[in-house]
Amino acid sequence: MAENGDVSQRLLQAQRMEAIGQLASGMAHDFTNLLTVIAAHVEFLDGAKTREEIQRSLQSMRCAVEQGTGIARALLSFHRRMRPQKVPIDLGHSVDQAARMLHRLLPAAIELKSQIPHPSPWIEADPVQLQHVVLNLAVNSRDAMTHGGVLELRVRDPGNGKAVLEVEDTGPGIPEEVRERVFEPFFTTHQGTGLGLSVVQSIVQDHAGTMELDSRGESGSCFRATFPKVSAPPVEPDSDPAPVATGSGQLILLAEDDSQVRAVMGGTLVSAGYSLCGAADGREALDRFEKQKEEIALVVLDLDLPYRNGVECLAEIRERKPHLPAILVSGNPPEEVEAMQDHRTTLLMKPFPMAELTRLAHSQLNQGKERSRGR
Repeated sequence: MAENGDVSQRLLQAQRMEAIGQLASGMAHDFTNLLTVIAAHVEFLDGAKTREEIQRSLQSMRCAVEQGTGIARALLSFHRRMRPQKVPIDLGHSVDQAARMLHRLLPAAIELKSQIPHPSPWIEADPVQLQHVVLNLAVNSRDAMTHGGVLELRVRDPGNGKAVLEVEDTGPGIPEEVRERVFEPFFTTHQGTGLGLSVVQSIVQDHAGTMELDSRGESGSCFRATFPKVSAPPVEPDSDPAPVATGSGQLILLAEDDSQVRAVMGGTLVSAGYSLCGAADGREALDRFEKQKEEIALVVLDLDLPYRNGVECLAEIRERKPHLPAILVSGNPPEEVEAMQDHRTTLLMKPFPMAELTRLAHSQLNQGKERSRGR
């Protein structure tokens, strides 16, 4: 009996290692595609002659970055059911945005169609994860149509309090024995479909939705995601754009172990009017804080610092300066770190636009001033 148990454990471990290999291979394939898109548009920018050409390339690069963010967040949701960052979203508008990116990903032999009602239904969803659902389903259909065909994106409002997203293709269909497994973790019949349909289903379920597959042998396939419908938010009158967040020379301690990330974050903060002292690891961050603690007005700490992580650094810093505001930066924050957010501490998720970094710095420093006046 003990031998049987050992054999079972070894078999389970082998299956886990195979699944991890499949996952790594699919992710590498997807990220390579995204890097190819970005690299191509960097070349286009070198030869761009008009503002329109520059804007098209920049938009394509932004879409690729957003898709990479979606893959990373989907991996986190698969790993530990990461909570979506939900906001009211026009489902039709989100699908239309995905269709614009798909035009660059589909071969000429595949015709892309879309049916989006106007007005289209609204749902409460994480924008990046919703884009991941649409693009992953579409790429799955693309891979099934090796000889070309039609890919159609549809948004429907059946009038029953639900909003429906459908992705249909004219490929060879999915056999019954495969249909029963398409939502299993790591199961795939194509090369490089990334995190697979199991994560798509996980995202949809995290949004209180359901996933269905309608495939009848050789007549193509239709994946259907159904979400609870919400009311569209009221239209706000046009207002003047928010002023750019700027500083007035306040000293910020920035601790980030990746030199390129540290350089771009530091350059952004300096350009926004702040002074900077940088550190490449936790020990250096604490040393610099000790030398300039009276001048430092804000700390920006990556969570995964060598020697002393961001949480440990912040705890030691707060022993010396309890009310110092902080921004914790991470691509995969533990749940206990998410729970640490309060009036002194906020979390910034990688990847992020640099404007969000300066906005949070401005907000944290202003709140710090208010707290100082109140004491």
